Amino acid sequence: MDYNRKQVELHLELAKKLMAQKRTKAEILADFVRAGIMDAEGEFTEPYKELRQLKRVRV
Repeated sequence: MDYNRKQVELHLELAKKLMAQKRTKAEILADFVRAGIMDAEGEFTEPYKELRQLKRVRV
């Protein structure tokens, strides 16, 4: 498995774990912002732009 695919899978796992914690959208966004995955407006940062293609899940 290539590095980029593995990173995408790891981030999806993280998202699922955060959502399972029944946290608010703001709390989840804050975690992704701190990790550098998203900016404060909820857009993916440059290294993660490909994630925009994935289906969005409502929180």
